[in-house]
Amino acid sequence: LGDAQTYYQVFRGLGCGTSAPASTPEVVLNPRRLREFPGAATVALGLEKVAWFGSRWAQIGNNFGRRFKRAHQWTAWEVNSDWVEEQKSTRTASAGSKDAPWIS
Repeated sequence: LGDAQTYYQVFRGLGCGTSAPASTPEVVLNPRRLREFPGAATVALGLEKVAWFGSRWAQIGNNFGRRFKRAHQWTAWEVNSDWVEEQKSTRTASAGSKDAPWIS
């Protein structure tokens, strides 16, 4: 989770920054997979807990959940498009131009 500036810093850092506001500082990111993670997770959790993920009971629980539980729709955020348009029209009218200032 982060604010709009953090989002756009990550967005620009991944090379997608053409639509980010010009005031957003450019940060260069080097995303890479940490190959040490599985080993570190095993050390942190212990062999018994890591082995449980592949156990028969875990597979039964996973299959049961997929078949009988209602699917949940996960979203990071929801955009109220009507509200955004209302804000843009209000700002455009008050600015006296056809372009609304950037609204997050």
